[in-house]
Amino acid sequence: MTAGFKAMPILIAAAILISFLSPDVTAAYDLNEKLTIDGTLTGVYQYGDYNVEGMGNKDGGAVVLDLGINFHPTDTDKFQVLLSFAAGNGLNKNNPFSLVPYADDLEDDLKNINGRNRDYLLEAWYKHTFKFSEQVSLGVTGGIIDATRYIDDNEFANCETSQFMNQIFVNHKNTNIPSYDIGGVAELDISNFSIRGLIMNTKHEAEDRIFKSYNYYALQAGYAVDTAIGKGNYRLYGFTTSKSFADSNETGEERLQGFGISADQQLS
Repeated sequence: MTAGFKAMPILIAAAILISFLSPDVTAAYDLNEKLTIDGTLTGVYQYGDYNVEGMGNKDGGAVVLDLGINFHPTDTDKFQVLLSFAAGNGLNKNNPFSLVPYADDLEDDLKNINGRNRDYLLEAWYKHTFKFSEQVSLGVTGGIIDATRYIDDNEFANCETSQFMNQIFVNHKNTNIPSYDIGGVAELDISNFSIRGLIMNTKHEAEDRIFKSYNYYALQAGYAVDTAIGKGNYRLYGFTTSKSFADSNETGEERLQGFGISADQQLS
């Protein structure tokens, strides 16, 4: 589903033209050897033919502009800032299902992110990598992070902008992976093996637009292969939250726990 338009001035007009050529356009510019700015402009129009009693057909559009700023003063130090601006919500606000048809962060998602009174700023983090040898390194990241970069990742089904729009093909909903909040990650790489440990403090939206704070912890072990049929990645992860997470009825609180497998393999 391509073609993007929604009533908003210059950004929308540009997106209409671009989206007829491609649903998403990415550009990057190196200001110098240490500073890079990249941007992605996505335009989408959706139409829903719902066979649901009391609900008619719906349509909606969305235009999203993502801007990333990366400062890498050395080979082992990196600063990243990600901003996002959107107009429209697609069909996400007129959707009878628990999974949204467009998993990107749209207009309403970019206001008061996670109840933090913060708009448009998705990520702002610093990473330092300790290189012990050619095959052994330890990366430590801290700041406002997106846990989906590190847990339950996948080479072919982890990006709602360039791969699949529908939420079911991005990250498993029951894993409840948080995004865009305070946290830290440690990444240990030993040859083809990797171990990632993550901790975040974030909030979930309870009833009446009240946000409640909780902690999220995750650990993932991965193994990368390179065979005659192509490269592959196999991962096993587990996660848990603090006891302040909302229970299934959203009337009390309980700890959320689980584990999962993520794998991708080239076949040619």
